[in-house]
Amino acid sequence: MVELTTKPLIDTQDKMTKVKSITVRNFKAVSDQELSLNGASAIITAGNNKGKTSVLRGLVDRFQGEKPEIIVKQGEEKGVNVMELTDGSKIGWSFTHKTENFSFTTAEDIKMTTGVLSAIGEKYFGSKFNIDRFISSSKNEQIKQVQQLLGIDLSSLEERYKSKYQDRTLAKRELTALKGENRQEPQKVEKPNIDGLKAEKKKLEAIAHNKKQKEQKAQNDRFLKFKSEIEKSFTGNEFSQFINFHAISERAKSLPSVDELMKEDPLALNLSLEELNMALEEAYALQAKHNAYENELKGFVEWTQKVNEKQTKVNSLEEDIDGILKERYDLISKANLPEEFEMTESGLLYNGLPLDNNQISTSAKYICALKLGALVLGKIRTMHFDASYLDRNSLNEIQKWAEKNDLQLLIERPDYDGGEITYKIIEA
Repeated sequence: MVELTTKPLIDTQDKMTKVKSITVRNFKAVSDQELSLNGASAIITAGNNKGKTSVLRGLVDRFQGEKPEIIVKQGEEKGVNVMELTDGSKIGWSFTHKTENFSFTTAEDIKMTTGVLSAIGEKYFGSKFNIDRFISSSKNEQIKQVQQLLGIDLSSLEERYKSKYQDRTLAKRELTALKGENRQEPQKVEKPNIDGLKAEKKKLEAIAHNKKQKEQKAQNDRFLKFKSEIEKSFTGNEFSQFINFHAISERAKSLPSVDELMKEDPLALNLSLEELNMALEEAYALQAKHNAYENELKGFVEWTQKVNEKQTKVNSLEEDIDGILKERYDLISKANLPEEFEMTESGLLYNGLPLDNNQISTSAKYICALKLGALVLGKIRTMHFDASYLDRNSLNEIQKWAEKNDLQLLIERPDYDGGEITYKIIEA
């Protein structure tokens, strides 16, 4: 065997492999246990606290970064945990109460003892995914685990979505309330020409005043002519002391009347003052209706504007939500989530159904978890889970799926009699 103390190039060929054997001595509660698997799936049975998980996961967990507080079995000084792979390589972990050493030996018997954890860890064992924990988790926890599994973080998108969704809900509620007012555009009422009527009245009053002055002037003119006729009726003879009333009377008849003096008045009136006053009263009443119309119209316009603004806000928020959902979809699509899965805000769906015992079978739920775990497997295509609650039919379905996808399953089952660790190879 050639031993190297520096980090070598490990496995130039990227072929997949499985677990051939596991040897554990003095690790936690396990004194001496060896599983000879030869790459096959197996069911490992034992009573509680007999070390099933320690045998199956001890070395794997350590290479995935977990270090237990107590490693060496109580009463012992040192121990080992060795995993041999079907490609002929070996991964070793030896430990005492104070020290630990790691090694990797290739199929060509080349051994590496430095930098083994970093070189072997993720490459061979992939990322940690606890199938049993996933199965028993809540919907929200399952979503978080899948995100971690895929190396994506949707928390920022989910916060934005939650905020926009709440804003849209409030905006839609406000829009519904506004539309519920169901305002109608008021019937138009034309504005009366009060100023024009006032001007017409003023003009009419001026004409009437002017006409009165002309009438007074005409009366005065007639009086002066009448006076002149009277004066002419007086003579210078002895009868000059007396008035010739007959002559004056006859003369007065020949004088023009006031109507004759006024008939040449060029100013004509279309309406009388009484008619204008009635028109003004009607105009003032119409003005009140017009003012009411304008107030109603103003309210209708403001309401319409609010409805349009709120509808625009709802549309904008819906576009924002669609954009966030598209970002989410794109992020998940790039993360290589199997096509049977869908991540929604309400939880994880598998073939369109939630991971609920009322929706899918127990075997389907485990296969779902195994499919997710297979995404982060390393070079070793081996998966471990607890099948305490699986019946024979469900276990058969899971094994068929594993064989089809070239996976080795190491399945724990309890021994209700509390026996020591035993294992049974699952025949293909």
